[in-house]
Amino acid sequence: MIRVGDLLLPSVGRRDGEVLPPAPAAGEGPDEKQQLVEALQATNWMIYGERGAARLLGMNPEKLRSRMRYYKLQRPKKPGTDK
Repeated sequence: MIRVGDLLLPSVGRRDGEVLPPAPAAGEGPDEKQQLVEALQATNWMIYGERGAARLLGMNPEKLRSRMRYYKLQRPKKPGTDK
């Protein structure tokens, strides 16, 4: 979940003429992938539903699936099976 303190707000604490780097898009950043993996592991890779990772992360399940594709995240195979 993104908090206000996580975002760079260009109008806050800026002096005239000072250039700030662009703010990252909501949810993106160096640790987004790690957050997704931790949420998926905590929910046993369940995406949808009240106990799903999407709800835990505060995002739409389809957004989570999209981010999983972006980071090439797939549910690990169970040991001893071909599935």
